[in-house]
Amino acid sequence: MDVLGSPSEEDISFVTDEKAREYLRLYPKREKMDLKTSLPGSSDQALDLLYKMLAFNPFLRPTADECLRHPFFDSVRDAQADLVSEEEICFDFDAVADDDILPSQLRRLFLEEVDYYKTKKQ
Repeated sequence: MDVLGSPSEEDISFVTDEKAREYLRLYPKREKMDLKTSLPGSSDQALDLLYKMLAFNPFLRPTADECLRHPFFDSVRDAQADLVSEEEICFDFDAVADDDILPSQLRRLFLEEVDYYKTKKQ
């Protein structure tokens, strides 16, 4: 909340637990941080994208694909190289509970998946 400011009623609309919603309403009001001051030298497009990705309400955040289509990336985007997978990508470790896996294990499993799809593409 120090960065995004106090959430609006629309922001907390996704919270289903009434006690949690009440807590958010009682939290001391804060103004949104001016990221332009905190991140000097950042372009307006970079800050716009950052604010959007940091939205309090996860349903109001852009998808990864929407982020990649943001004007911030216009100078590096190659429309011919942009491919969207036609098949769903499932990671074997998706079924593992978050509490049951160490970050080092997750990193290793993720890299194994990357290698698998890289080899499959070749």
